Amino acid sequence: GRQAETAAGLVDTALAERAEIEAELAVSITRISDLAAELSILSSSLDTLRGQIAFADTELSGIQTDIEMHAVDAYMSALVGSGVALVNSTVEEAMVAEQVVGDVVDTGNSRIDQLVTKREALEKLQADFRAEEQRVAAVKSEVDAEIEHLASLYDQADAAVGQAIREANAAD
Repeated sequence: GRQAETAAGLVDTALAERAEIEAELAVSITRISDLAAELSILSSSLDTLRGQIAFADTELSGIQTDIEMHAVDAYMSALVGSGVALVNSTVEEAMVAEQVVGDVVDTGNSRIDQLVTKREALEKLQADFRAEEQRVAAVKSEVDAEIEHLASLYDQADAAVGQAIREANAAD
């Protein structure tokens, strides 16, 4: 009688503890769900960045090629335009030629400035992408840790109840 009552008390206690653990389980499950939602948003933002980076890379190499061609074309046309009679040209013609070549160089320089600005923007984009990748990795490991916590809570809950029931059974 007395031992059976004690055993039944143990089962009640274990079940009460299990109810507490189940409340913790609910919190853990909610946390996993919240983290998964955050992860989904982060991953989607990461995909967007990935697309932008691919586009920027292509654009950047295009600008580089464009600048080189532009510089060569402009330089050649400046030389041809002014150089037809460069050898026996007047001082005035030579000055005009120099001005044209100067303009070409300035145009080339402003295009190069544009390129540098774009390259800086691209590098920032790449840095943002790496930072976002790290955030995704961090949240993923938080999800893994919380799932592990959830699993151990389940183990704990069932083990405690199972043990109490075994002891109650042995007391009968």
